[in-house]
Amino acid sequence: MRLVLATPSSVPRDVVERIEGMGFEVEVAVVYDLEREPLELARSCRDCMVIVPGSTPYKYPEGSRVVKGTYSPLTLPYLLEEVEPSRLSPIIPAEKVLPPDTVARVFARILQGLRRSYERAFNIRGLGVPLKPPPILVASEVYVNRGVDMVVEASWRLAEGADIVVLGALGAGEEGLLRALDRVKDAVKAPIGVDPANRSLLRTLASIGADLLMSLELDPKNPPDLSWVPSDAGIVLIPPSPIDMGVWDTVSWMEGACRRALEVGVNAIVDPVVLRPGAPRGPLVALASTLMAGKDLRCPVMLGLNNVYEMLDADTQGSIAALTMLAGEAGASLLLVGEESWKSRWATLEARLAADMASISLHTGTPPKDLGFNLLPWKGKRENEGAAGSTPCTLSWEGLRMYLEALGVRDGGPQGSA
Repeated sequence: MRLVLATPSSVPRDVVERIEGMGFEVEVAVVYDLEREPLELARSCRDCMVIVPGSTPYKYPEGSRVVKGTYSPLTLPYLLEEVEPSRLSPIIPAEKVLPPDTVARVFARILQGLRRSYERAFNIRGLGVPLKPPPILVASEVYVNRGVDMVVEASWRLAEGADIVVLGALGAGEEGLLRALDRVKDAVKAPIGVDPANRSLLRTLASIGADLLMSLELDPKNPPDLSWVPSDAGIVLIPPSPIDMGVWDTVSWMEGACRRALEVGVNAIVDPVVLRPGAPRGPLVALASTLMAGKDLRCPVMLGLNNVYEMLDADTQGSIAALTMLAGEAGASLLLVGEESWKSRWATLEARLAADMASISLHTGTPPKDLGFNLLPWKGKRENEGAAGSTPCTLSWEGLRMYLEALGVRDGGPQGSA
């Protein structure tokens, strides 16, 4: 079959070659009137199928041999592996033609390919930390408290999709944090970070195997000694007084802190510190600073979302999704979340799904919608959809399990969830 890709812009050569590898003859036709020209192309050839972008607002007649493809041309070959062109619709995008579980597997495959081929700043415990997104990693902070089995809690956060578990010391003494690290690092295979209340404890925690050392203040004018940081660990650097810093002050700090870390050979992540809404220096400063620091910054950026969604009385899946999209576009490749309040339960899973939606969008140019999974538990996308179960997405738990397993998350999860 001959496929004519009718589009207002060019189609990457590797996309054409992939489709040709499926046995199709492919022609790219640049058109400017998506309402009429595709129909004219279809009438001019007997044995062809004209595929227009899925985002086009026009509806074409049934039997016209004009159908809608994917939102982005980069994802079209993946969808054509699952559906014949003749089964595509002249009315709705290709992503809506296939069952959601199938689409979820397709985009999980795209994400798997991305996770094998991105630029790594460094590795911690086998995990490559992206220099720039995509992909976007998720770190989930667990506070060490009496009566909580930290191995179970850490395993649960990993089952939700966290890439890194951070042990926080809110309300816990030094000995409690040391014991928790000793137990958790031997029980799980993922990188373990530590966020002690007393920063002087970081050296001790590094010496017993912490993979990520959180929140060390660095003043570029009077930088601390970093020679003690192990070569196989990472360290998150923060500004000494973020509440007093505007965008350009923060950008200057990010550049200076990164430069200092690179000079001494430390695996550094810079965190401009996202402050709560309503603060004199609100969340937008950290986002804008990350964007303005740009591609020239040679250190990964982490943004903590907790201060926003915990201080905002709105459903976390919406605020986390929006923040994640903005963080990824700004250039942050790591997110820090926590689940300390009742409203923030499942925040790790919500951040995992949001990070994957953003990563797919940044990688392929497709909008973060109709990916086979979503963060629409209450409203849904159609009448009588949503508010049907306890999981934070409309995809069934079985579909969600398949998606997470495709990404290598295989253990844990709520047994019997709807």
